[in-house]
Amino acid sequence: MVKKKKITFGNIIYLLSAAIIVVMLVNPTAKSLLIRGLIGIGFFKPEIHVQVSKRAFG
Repeated sequence: MVKKKKITFGNIIYLLSAAIIVVMLVNPTAKSLLIRGLIGIGFFKPEIHVQVSKRAFG
C-alpha cells in the first residue's frame, strides 16, 4: 500500500515563500515595490553616502 502525502501548513508556507523569492529574482518591478514598501514602513534604511566637492562651496 502506498502512503499519500498530505498537504500540510508547512508545505504551503514553503511553496509560497519559494514562489515569492523566484518572483523577486525574475521581476525587477516586484523587487522595487518590495523595497519601496520596506522603506515606507521603516524596515529598510539604506545608507546613502553623499560626497560634496570642496569646490562647490568655495
